[in-house]
Amino acid sequence: TTHGAACNDATFTATIPGAGRQSMPGTFSWDKPTGNAKIELHNVAIAGSRMRFSILASDSGIETHYSGRALKLEGLLLLAGEFTDAVAGYSGSGQTDLSGWLRAPADGPIRVVATADLDGASLANDAGTIAAADITGRLEVDIAVHPDSTSFDLTIDTKQGEAYVEPVYGNFSEHALHLQASDVRTNDFAVFEVGQFELRQATLLDVGGSARLAFPEEADAPTSLTADVTLRDSSVATLYTSLVQVQLAGTILGALDTDGRISGTVQIADNELRSALLQLDNVILDDQGGRFAVYGLGGVVDWRADQMGTPAASRMSWESGTAYGLIIGGGDVQLQLGNNDIELLQPLRLPTMGGALRINQLALHDFGSDEATGRLDAELEPVQ
Repeated sequence: TTHGAACNDATFTATIPGAGRQSMPGTFSWDKPTGNAKIELHNVAIAGSRMRFSILASDSGIETHYSGRALKLEGLLLLAGEFTDAVAGYSGSGQTDLSGWLRAPADGPIRVVATADLDGASLANDAGTIAAADITGRLEVDIAVHPDSTSFDLTIDTKQGEAYVEPVYGNFSEHALHLQASDVRTNDFAVFEVGQFELRQATLLDVGGSARLAFPEEADAPTSLTADVTLRDSSVATLYTSLVQVQLAGTILGALDTDGRISGTVQIADNELRSALLQLDNVILDDQGGRFAVYGLGGVVDWRADQMGTPAASRMSWESGTAYGLIIGGGDVQLQLGNNDIELLQPLRLPTMGGALRINQLALHDFGSDEATGRLDAELEPVQ
């Protein structure tokens, strides 16, 4: 007609990357005054299931709405690989329900919004720096594709599974996890600038901040993490097993049973701890090798890696402890911490064996290195 054309019983034949050539039912309409064309596609075979598409083409660009159920993750990765190198080297299994829209304007970035309800999903890259297993939950992404970069926001809510993004590991089968990342930017899908993130896991973990992740080109090279992190009343055990223990492997602190709560701020630069201001509450550190233990540890730790400025004194107290089989009573201490230097700010009395060890002076410089030096002035009060 003079106003356009329409067909409510159309058949379309197309070759879909990763899915092959197929014919599918749908509808078509064209509005002559506006020039708008709309196509509805039903039962499009993709990723081992069927999807629906609603495509609107106009002078301002193309907008597509899509939905599908029980799609195979492996098939979706193959399809995505036809359009972007971002998923190169990734493999996956499991399935997901998927819905959202894509907008490709005549000018401006391409935008993709998607909601995926994951069911037993697993994902891993060839380098081994990213791995997730048996994930059940919801993933929401909002992606903007610019000519020379990609930016996105994402939200993940999971109630089952585990994940490893080097150097962080998390298990959320017993406690649901919520992750929200905003203003994430990348030019090459190897380096990611995270403008803001929030990570919460029940009462175990409450972390926020900004970060930079750089995944290595070499298979055996570590992922580089730079971050400004705020800890809000979190579990020491969760932080130790998911992040700190990997960094301390092979040291005297590499195998601990831990408990208690912690909060504060931490700065990390290229996997190196640069500063920490931490509040400890009823912390337990118990060496699995039986060499030492501290119980009921509390107080404030203020440490910096550089020499710019002097941090405030660190003040800690504890209820009891052990050292190589010797029982040590409660006490409190004031320390000046900085880089690899430790200085006792006031005499320390450690009750033990019916008497006490009194440390009048203690100063260590370059602790842990071959150039370490120190000064100790101590006396042993009468013991049994």
